[in-house]
Amino acid sequence: MKYAYGVTRRGRSHERRGTVCQDAHFIFSRDELQIAAVADGLGSQTHSDMASQTASRVAVEFCANEIPKSMDDSAVLEIIRGAFQEAYNAVLCEADEMQFEYDQCDTTLSLAVLLDGFLYYGHAGDSGIFALWENGLYEQVTVPQNDEEGRVYPLCFGEDMWAFGKSALKAASVLLCTDGIAKIFVPAYFRAQETKLYVAMLDYYMDPRRHEFRAADGGNQTLVEWLENDLQTNVDPDKVNQDDLTMVILADSDAATVRQPDAYYRLPSEEEIRQAEENQRKRLYPSA
Repeated sequence: MKYAYGVTRRGRSHERRGTVCQDAHFIFSRDELQIAAVADGLGSQTHSDMASQTASRVAVEFCANEIPKSMDDSAVLEIIRGAFQEAYNAVLCEADEMQFEYDQCDTTLSLAVLLDGFLYYGHAGDSGIFALWENGLYEQVTVPQNDEEGRVYPLCFGEDMWAFGKSALKAASVLLCTDGIAKIFVPAYFRAQETKLYVAMLDYYMDPRRHEFRAADGGNQTLVEWLENDLQTNVDPDKVNQDDLTMVILADSDAATVRQPDAYYRLPSEEEIRQAEENQRKRLYPSA
């Protein structure tokens, strides 16, 4: 069973200030082709919500219209590159129509295409794409694009900064998220560990068989309702800096995957997390 669903939720800081949600996502799913995009409008800019909504929608629709099943790898990647250019042009066009300044309409954009089980992607900014491969391992596919001071490189920085690629392995599921959620899956205190990922948390959201019964009962709408409630009740706002939250999942419960040893997916204890946080603090502030 294939399913595709996602949630965008306004962050606590925006709720308090009365600011609109600046995250967005868009999904297309049909037969062997699943496409999704997430976008995070730059919070310092007045009209970034328009930019994130337009960029995610246009990029997905462009790919859905242009990618037939028989295309080869290079053609699919070229279409994704074209989708990023179309998305950027659409943001500028809408800004012109609404008489917005271009520099008030910046957004990140991450896009995933699952075609016959293989992942093709495009990426601009600090959102994240994660995959569960057929070998049972999880991987952060994209690297956050930030400068030395932590400032993000958004879509407007152009194709020299955009990243594109195709997986060597087939994926059983793919998760796209904006940076608030990504910080949960790649916590700073795990950076010294071998995997660097919070595998237990990724497995909770991404294992396609874990949520198959929800999809069977009510389809994508049931999955959306579950994810909305989960983000509302189980994600600590302080862990995500009160940020807007977007998560999208593309999954195939029929995909052939092996299971790693149980230890790989084990939930770390509170003591292990505390020790990892302490080790991270010592690395950052050795003289403290």
